[in-house]
Amino acid sequence: MEFILYGKFDCYPCKAMLQDLKQLNTNYSFEIRTVDIRKDLQLTEQYGSRIPVLVAGGVELCHFTLDTEKVTSYLCTEGSIGTSNS
Repeated sequence: MEFILYGKFDCYPCKAMLQDLKQLNTNYSFEIRTVDIRKDLQLTEQYGSRIPVLVAGGVELCHFTLDTEKVTSYLCTEGSIGTSNS
C-alpha cells in the first residue's frame, strides 16, 4: 500500500505529517511517497491552500494534520496490518 503526501518540502506542517506517518509506519506496513505540489500547477491549484494532504488509493484521508484514527482504520480495512520492513 502506498500513501501519497502532497505538500511543499519547506512546509513545517508537511514535515510534521511526514514524521507522524513514519512513526505510524513502525506498526503498519506501507510506502510513503512525497510530492512537492510546486512542480505541478494542477496540484498547486488542487491542494495549495490545504497542504499537507494525504491520499491513498485515490481517497483523500486527511489534510493539515494526520488523522491517525482515519488512517489506521484505512490500513486495517485494506489488510496491511503488520510490521514494516523500513
